[in-house]
Amino acid sequence: MIIAARGQIAGFSPQVRSWLVRCHRFGGYLGFFIILLVAYSCVFYIGARLTPARVAVHAILGLAIIALIMSKISIARGLRQLYTRLPVLGAALFPAIVVNWIVSAGWYYFSGSVGY
Repeated sequence: MIIAARGQIAGFSPQVRSWLVRCHRFGGYLGFFIILLVAYSCVFYIGARLTPARVAVHAILGLAIIALIMSKISIARGLRQLYTRLPVLGAALFPAIVVNWIVSAGWYYFSGSVGY
């Protein structure tokens, strides 16, 4: 079940709901900033590689994550007629991050080998 923060969190006062929304927003901006730093490092220091296929999947998912975050921020900040799509974007963002982690850091940790 997806719970939207826009006034639908049951059992909390309006002040607590406002605080939760601000914390969620701050966490999202912080995560987006970190993702942009990692993307910059990957492109300019490691280099854009598309082989093997795992690296290509990682690069494509990374771009999808950035696009999902940017569209979620755009809708939340200015496109009020699309608010109903925010939970769907948030729900799509989580598995994209998890799968991207699995094909990169997860592969590194669990394969026992180093490098691409």
